[in-house]
Order: sequence, then C-alpha cells, then structure tokens
Amino acid sequence: MGFIILFLAWQAGYLSNLKLDIMQSGQTQTASLSGVPVTKPLQITVHDSIAGKAVSGATVYIYKGTQLMETLTTDTNGQAVTSLSYHSGDQLNILVVNGNSKEWVTVTVPYMSKYDAQSMQYNPVTIDMFTLGSYVIKITDQFGNTYASGGTVNFTALGTDTVTLTISIYNTLDNTGYKASYDPLNKVQWDAVLVASTPTPQIVINGFQYQTSRGTTDYYLQPIPANELIRQKVGDTYIHQGVASFTITVNAGSLAVNQTNTLTFTLYVYFDPQHFISTGIGSQDQLAVATFSLTFTK
Repeated sequence: MGFIILFLAWQAGYLSNLKLDIMQSGQTQTASLSGVPVTKPLQITVHDSIAGKAVSGATVYIYKGTQLMETLTTDTNGQAVTSLSYHSGDQLNILVVNGNSKEWVTVTVPYMSKYDAQSMQYNPVTIDMFTLGSYVIKITDQFGNTYASGGTVNFTALGTDTVTLTISIYNTLDNTGYKASYDPLNKVQWDAVLVASTPTPQIVINGFQYQTSRGTTDYYLQPIPANELIRQKVGDTYIHQGVASFTITVNAGSLAVNQTNTLTFTLYVYFDPQHFISTGIGSQDQLAVATFSLTFTK
C-alpha cells in the first residue's frame, strides 16, 4: 500500500515536472519565434527601394508621439545610429528628409533573436525611402488634339459645347517616384493631388473627386495614386511606367462668344485634399511639382 502511495506521489511529481518542462519549452519557443525584448540603440538604414540603393546624407528625425527625441544624418552607407536606446515594442514616428523627398514612417522597435540580442550592439531598422520624380502634365481631347501649356480650347472650332479631356501625368526620370505617408504631428495626409483652379468660372467642370470654392475661385482636386507616379527600370525593362491618367469633361456653360476662362492645373505632393478644403492649404509642406494652363473660349 505504501509502495502504491509512493508511486502515485512520484508519478504526480513527474507529471508536474513534465508539465513545467513543456510550458517552459513553449515559452522559449514563443520567445524564439517572436524574438526577445531588448533596449538598445537603433542602427537605422535608409534605403531607396525604387532605385535600389542606400540614401546617404538623409536627415532622420525620431519622435515618440509628437516629441522629438533626436536628429540623425545617414552616412555613405545610408546608415545612422541613435544616441538613445529604445525598447522593443516602442512605437516611433520617423521623418526622413533627403532634399525635396520626404516620408513619414511609423516604426515599432523590433524584437531580436536571442543570439542577435547577445552578439549585436545595435537593433537594426530599415526604412524604405524614394527619390522624388520629375513630372510633366499633358492634355488631349476626344478628337485627338494635344494641347500645350498655355494653349486654347475653342468650343466653336471643335463644333461642340462639351469637350472631354484626358489629363496625363508623366514621370520623366528613371528610378524615381513618390510615396504617400501620414504626418502625425500636423495630422495631415501626404498625398499626391492634382489641383485645377479657375477664377470667376463660366465653364462647368466634371470628373474631379473634390470641388470647393474660396472667394471667387473654384478648385477641383483629384488624388493621384502614388504607385502610378513611380518610374522604375530594371535592366531594359520598366517595372513601373510612371504614368497616371484620368478624364474630365468641360462644358462651355455660360461662356459668351470671345469670352475666355483659364483653367490652371498644379500637381502637388505632401498634400491633403480634405485639409485644403477646410483651410485653403494642403499642408505646410505642400510642394508643387508640375503646372499646366489651358484657356477655354467660344
């Protein structure tokens, strides 16, 4: 009887130890899969993912929330090491600026493998950046006519009161483009947006996503997908063509004979259309990268 009790006690202890070993193995496996938390300086690498090269001389601003923690400059390898240490799981808002190319990214400080945590001095973080392209605007109508900036659309000569215009934006530089991001400090979106404006309008315009008026000027806004502004060439093959197009219609409306109405098109980046509708500016960082004007008459 005593032997049975002793055996049962041993078995319970064995099972208990076995259960503990399984739990510990499970925790170690989970930690291995997700990494271990560390508090280390960050080694930030800024990489131009369109051109496939390191970005040297970029300024990197690191924020926790809206508080600026430190400012770095990347070396010839596109790298910079923080002075401060950051803990795995911390969320950082990072602004990268290289000339007129700017991008916000939100980074969660990564965990590291147990081996890397022991052997590496820094916690590596890579940020994909871009080089802003060079853009031109071209406009054609439904009859195949191509207009130069400063040109004229004559409704009478075309024999119609409504003209359909295809607006095309071309990136002329290989391995450049644009990436949209969100500015968490000013709470605005950094999109690419084509803005058309005309004072005291007599013509009627349709086809833009947004329309607003400020004073006597009407504004028409069309967000442009950032990926369509990328012109990327690998070898002899273009992965991205760098062309964005959309169509609008313009009706003569109340335009009188010999009267003119000029429509000015501007492509902006770092631009929030909703913020523009509310305040009259797309953002404090908005940048015009292409312009085009077209005059309408009868």
